[in-house]
Amino acid sequence: MEYHSLDVRDVDRFGGLIDDVYAAYGRIDGVIHGAGINEDGLVRDKSPESFARVFQTKVLSARVLTEKIRPEELKFLVFFSSVIGRFGHAGQADYSSANEMLNKLAVRLSHSWPAHVVAIEWGPWESGMVNEELGRLFTEKGIHLIPNSEGVKMFFAELSRREVGAPEVVISRSVKQITDIFTGSRGIRGPR
Repeated sequence: MEYHSLDVRDVDRFGGLIDDVYAAYGRIDGVIHGAGINEDGLVRDKSPESFARVFQTKVLSARVLTEKIRPEELKFLVFFSSVIGRFGHAGQADYSSANEMLNKLAVRLSHSWPAHVVAIEWGPWESGMVNEELGRLFTEKGIHLIPNSEGVKMFFAELSRREVGAPEVVISRSVKQITDIFTGSRGIRGPR
């Protein structure tokens, strides 16, 4: 196993790394795209540089993958997206739009690549981008965090599914709560 650390927004370096892997091993069997950063803040308070950092970390790296990966040899491509891409969230316009770009890229590639391509729109995990303060906030809102062991099991179940035609998958322990909170439908009732 090899580990390489680089800024995936550096298109030349990241593309070069993929070229190097092909040169050394002749193939890439699978890709898990988990790039992402948060710099939360309302759009009116964000600098263009901050917006670009958050957006480009996911989107530029995904673009490089789609340009460099040889789809005819690939078994799977998994984008780690977020339910924020599906539902949005105050202070995360950049993160939300970047994740939704991954979701739609997965849809497009799933129709043109022979590999299993999916965007997993994850709910919040116990670790990763959820710090202690954010974890408390989610708990107060009735959003249950995905335990690490459960998330890993769900990931491998999705990876083994290989079902064509379902390139966007939401995995969360609190889909209804997230939908209600993020879409503002909490307390709204339908016609009687």
